Amino acid sequence: MDEALVRVSDAAGRTRGTAFPVDREGTYLTSHEAVDGLPALLLVWPGGAVRRLTAAEIVPLPEFDLALLRTDAVMPPLPLAGGHGTRLINLPGPEQTLQGWVAGLVTARYAAAERWHLVADVWQLELDQVPHGLPVQASGTPVLDAETGAVTAVATAALRGRDRDAVLAVPLRAAAGHPVVADLLARNAATVPAYGRALNLAGVLELAAATVGPVLGTASARVDRPDGLPEGWGALPADRPVAALVGEPGSGRTTELAGLAVRRTRAAHRLPTVWLRGADVRADDASVMDAVGRALGTRADQACRLAAAAHRPLLIVLDGPEEMPQGLRLPAWCAETGIRLRREDATLLIGCRPEYWEQSRTHFSAEDLRPPLRLGPMPPAVAAQAARSAGLLPGPLPTPDQAGVPRHPFTLRLLADLRAAAPRLPLVPVPGRAELLGARVDLACLRIAERLGPRSAGECRRLAAAVAGCVHEAARRMLGPGGGALDRRGFAEVFPPHWVPAVLAEGLLVPAGPGYRFAHEELSEWIQGGHLDLAAALDGLLGAEAGTRSTGSTGKATGGTAPGAPTAPHGTHRRGGPRGHAVPPPQPPPAPGPVPHHRIGPVREALLRLQDDPVALEAWLSRLVLRLDGPEAAPPDSEAHWWASALLVSVLLRLPDAEPYLPLLRSLAARMAARARAGEPALPLTLWTRLPLALPVRMDLLRLLSRSGTAEPLDAVAALLAADPAQAFPALCGWLRDEQSAPAALRLLRGHHSTGLDDLAEALVDAAHPRADALLRELAVVEPSAMCRAVDRWAHDPRPERHVAAAVHAPALARALASGTDRTSAGAADLALLRYAAEALLARTAERELHGAALAVLVADPATRGRHLPAAVDRYAAADPHLTPRSLAPALDSHPSLVLSGYRTRMHQPGEEVAAVLRTLGTTPAPHARAAMARLVGEYLTVHPEAAGHVAAWLVARTAHGPAERAALLPFVRDLVDQPPPVLAAFRAALAGTADPLHRELLSLLREAEPMQGSDQPHGRL
Repeated sequence: MDEALVRVSDAAGRTRGTAFPVDREGTYLTSHEAVDGLPALLLVWPGGAVRRLTAAEIVPLPEFDLALLRTDAVMPPLPLAGGHGTRLINLPGPEQTLQGWVAGLVTARYAAAERWHLVADVWQLELDQVPHGLPVQASGTPVLDAETGAVTAVATAALRGRDRDAVLAVPLRAAAGHPVVADLLARNAATVPAYGRALNLAGVLELAAATVGPVLGTASARVDRPDGLPEGWGALPADRPVAALVGEPGSGRTTELAGLAVRRTRAAHRLPTVWLRGADVRADDASVMDAVGRALGTRADQACRLAAAAHRPLLIVLDGPEEMPQGLRLPAWCAETGIRLRREDATLLIGCRPEYWEQSRTHFSAEDLRPPLRLGPMPPAVAAQAARSAGLLPGPLPTPDQAGVPRHPFTLRLLADLRAAAPRLPLVPVPGRAELLGARVDLACLRIAERLGPRSAGECRRLAAAVAGCVHEAARRMLGPGGGALDRRGFAEVFPPHWVPAVLAEGLLVPAGPGYRFAHEELSEWIQGGHLDLAAALDGLLGAEAGTRSTGSTGKATGGTAPGAPTAPHGTHRRGGPRGHAVPPPQPPPAPGPVPHHRIGPVREALLRLQDDPVALEAWLSRLVLRLDGPEAAPPDSEAHWWASALLVSVLLRLPDAEPYLPLLRSLAARMAARARAGEPALPLTLWTRLPLALPVRMDLLRLLSRSGTAEPLDAVAALLAADPAQAFPALCGWLRDEQSAPAALRLLRGHHSTGLDDLAEALVDAAHPRADALLRELAVVEPSAMCRAVDRWAHDPRPERHVAAAVHAPALARALASGTDRTSAGAADLALLRYAAEALLARTAERELHGAALAVLVADPATRGRHLPAAVDRYAAADPHLTPRSLAPALDSHPSLVLSGYRTRMHQPGEEVAAVLRTLGTTPAPHARAAMARLVGEYLTVHPEAAGHVAAWLVARTAHGPAERAALLPFVRDLVDQPPPVLAAFRAALAGTADPLHRELLSLLREAEPMQGSDQPHGRL
């Protein structure tokens, strides 16, 4: 303290008073009387250093008898406080410290050089060492609160009250209304910590930073990740004071929280952050504020108010709430926590596992909760960065592009620990999870043995084995009612006293509240799972509800006798006792409460240890399935249902390969679809989308789920189509064979065809199903370019079935392109692809049955029509199944005689071909072939009058091409005069009933050609 007091002198060196530093910018505070009337002054430090100050560097406040001195000499400042509640005080001095108390408040008179001032609310001090007032050199001395050590007032020698010998001091709160003093107090409160009754913002920051100290090492391992906490999270006040960071054990949850806490604590603009573990909460706490107060060593509400007043709201980070005592009344604790957080303008960030958050969030008010942040596996790039930070890359692990870097943060940490202990240990391929966890326990036991004293290698190994036995015994005891912790008594029973320092120094187990826990939750669950009696555990978790066990089948209620049972007379019990008082019946032990959901870890680990024996594990999983859906299914809202569902999902998702359990999974998917159709709850969709299965197998399971009629499975399929269309489209096309799933598959294929057109075409042709063929025809209409590429691929593919597919789809594509309006370079390129495909088909002499389809394509192409038309007409005349009348129609206008000769040949052959020829002749414009076409049809009608209906339809179709057809159709109709009446009637019926002028004209010609009936002959005599 003496080093902080600076002597104030005039230019001649005469002492005028004392000053002391009040901020980290070189500002000193003294009394105004010490600088009054001085054009310049000298500051003399205890070491002899001297600074000269001019009047410009003095800020006088004569109305309060105070003054500020601006210097460049930065010294550790003293904390300032308002002095509320101050009673006992100290006045430090170069020779002695004066002690006294505040006797009262007075109004004093200060006579400055320019004028006098009345100063209100001045402290009158009682100092036994100076009964007649302070000397001049003590003016400006800080008055310290004897309890907190903060400066609460400035002593003066020139102030005068009624008692001229009284020692007076100006309390800082009396001048707090002045802007200069207010700014000084705020600056001091933010940078100079004060504690106790004088607690200020800087004190809150320091106390909070002390709670963050234990996690500095954890925070150093953090890497930026997209699902982590952003840089400025929690810096601004929020409407909802409760947030959660949810992640599985080992997901980097604690590291992420520690990183946020350290960033806030070490920032240039520091933000108060309190770090708590669940074990810091006591069973009798009313809210989280009780634990905050214990961690800070001060009242939590005071700290929160100071932080909120400075616009730096307090953030409370609660990691591992699963460690909170089981006796805590969680609903009341959560409700009161929300109330206190809103009242004190603070924020609570909880870092917990999903099962805990699912259960505890219901105890908070919905208005207090923010959406939770969820941590998943690290992306490959982030995992590579974390491995590089841990010294694993470049080095023992595969490179990131080989996808061999583990994405689990705790796995990377285990690898780094093992690599540091044994630099030559090969880590490629990466060891399995069980191997890593077992190696970590063995390494810790070996290190503990080494810490116990120098021994030979053999003795050290034997001692390490003994330590391992104690560690496993501790894990076994943690399975009891302690919630995963080992109390101090049990710890002392397991570990000999002289082992305890070595065990704790290794960090395998750490103190946690009233007991001890494993430092890493994932390791704790794994080692506990090895000691769990799985049959007994599942019997308890999946058995009947506690409420149904209160009475047995005998009708006797728990804790009493059966109704109507005879009562023994008073005083007749065998143990004797006072008459008239019966011995109460023995009470059974209280039924254990439900197991907290966050204790799922050891049970899950016990099941996962069976994965090397798929038959045994499938038996246990089948029991879980039957508890969800079967004759012994638990009610949907029961604890047994939750445990069965949670265990089944979590175990299946953690298997390295779920392929051995496909029969069980298919049965489960069918069961869940049936439950969804019935409106009953089913397993979450994330189970099916994240199962360790090949994509086609996963799609097959989603096919079974799609029978539920809900949108979720189809949405999952859509996501798979977008992510990997090459694998997803073939699997989805397999749904077309399933009558129940085919409609959904068709909707998905039509709605997502643009995701991968080439992949879709290949998948559809591979499906070889009528529904797939129909979709290919639709695809040819909406995406002709993609189908042209597909036909070209198929024609050049070595597989014969692909050649058939090309022959089936190429002709229709060629006709559409040749007759369409697309004359762009893209259309020309598509037609060229079809030409190449047709030529490839035509070149295969061993597949002559496909040549007809190739010729159809080449006839549709104007560039190759003339060269290949004769062969096409010959094959058509020979009834090639791949050549139809429409195949020759593109050449009808340019080569009418050749095409019509082929038509003539087929029209006179028995069968249905004539109808197809007439339809083609009716719909094909072919202006240069109109007359020849009419003659061909007329010749056919003459020979086959029974085809009058088809020919009449042809006539109507030709009239649709416009008035230009009149010249060819009028002679055709006039030639019908010689046809029998039924033929004429067919033509009249076809042309009647329309307003088309050409129809009316043709109809009138037909009526003129009709012979008169007898009733129409003229009457009279010749």
